[in-house]
Amino acid sequence: MSARRKLEQKGHITTEKQVELEQAKQMIMSGQSDLVKPPTWLNHKYAKDEWKRIVPTLIDMDMICDLDFQALCGYCNAFANYRLATEELAKSTLVITNVDNATGFTYSKENPLVGVQIKAGTEMRRFADLCGITINSRLKAAVTKQEKQKDTIKDDFGDI
Repeated sequence: MSARRKLEQKGHITTEKQVELEQAKQMIMSGQSDLVKPPTWLNHKYAKDEWKRIVPTLIDMDMICDLDFQALCGYCNAFANYRLATEELAKSTLVITNVDNATGFTYSKENPLVGVQIKAGTEMRRFADLCGITINSRLKAAVTKQEKQKDTIKDDFGDI
């Protein structure tokens, strides 16, 4: 595992270090040109519609940049798969009854669409967390911004 450079540091740091960290963060968060419209290769209309729904809000919140492109694509595709599985499941039952032709034995099993729906939902939640769509990821970002603001006030006015 490679060592990551911390862009958010707690505790007292020098003004020079603060400027350096802020510049590094700005370089990472710059650029949102790839996010303006959904890529043509998203697999379904549902994925493209979800992209159009969430991306403007995430940009306004300054939660994403061009580097999040692949994670957003993954989220939107997982969302589309989840929705498709849910729609197909609504047309069917949760339990399927089958008859073995050789023995005449009747057995019940879970509808395979349930597994598809669960997998798509799990994948969707993972990508959502990476993109800042979940409440937990937004709260983490808010706490980081709040701590940064407190540090700025402390640097400007000292320890009150």
